[in-house]
Amino acid sequence: MSYLWISGIYKIQSKCKPERVYIGSAKSFQKRWYFHITSLRKNNHHAIKLQRHFNKYGEDDLNFSIIKMCPIEELLIAEQYFIDIYHPYFNSSPNAISGLGRCHSAESRKKMSLSHMGKSPGPMSTEGRKRLSESLRGNTNGYGNRGKERPEYIREKYRIATLAFYETEEGMIQKEKNRISNTGKKQSKETIEKRRPKLREAWRRRKIKEQINEDKS
Repeated sequence: MSYLWISGIYKIQSKCKPERVYIGSAKSFQKRWYFHITSLRKNNHHAIKLQRHFNKYGEDDLNFSIIKMCPIEELLIAEQYFIDIYHPYFNSSPNAISGLGRCHSAESRKKMSLSHMGKSPGPMSTEGRKRLSESLRGNTNGYGNRGKERPEYIREKYRIATLAFYETEEGMIQKEKNRISNTGKKQSKETIEKRRPKLREAWRRRKIKEQINEDKS
């Protein structure tokens, strides 16, 4: 299995100080790890704390692992979700920032092109492949956190973030794509039974909101 184009959320963690982590998102795990390790070796990484740690403890102290695979359009929400959980020591900002859709100037593109001339990410090392393999062990269809019970406040945070995403233009497009892809699909009895309480609760909340709006008017 090739990890070159797999997108999702990853973690860089110190071995000697495991409480120190970095959370990030990637359209390609292999390319993103190459970017991190190259920047650290050149001593110009954007995360100052991570760079200082690298300079003091060395490359072998850092472990790169995948914590969740997800579609590119969900990266920002998922990254913020895990930042809120881990409160990562190495991250420069407590907010997930996406570069998707960013338009660089012609001058910037030329500089980047010149700086990458003759460079190639090259094949992933044996150690790198081993780390990725271990991080994916037990994942089913790319969801390594399946079956884990999360605290209620975390689920609520994720629910609010998801709802906010679907209110954006990009989210509306994704919602329509999901609707089209699921049209005509039949759900198992087990799935229907699992969804029934959530649907009842959603219906109850909708009725309460309608009643509140009626009382206000």
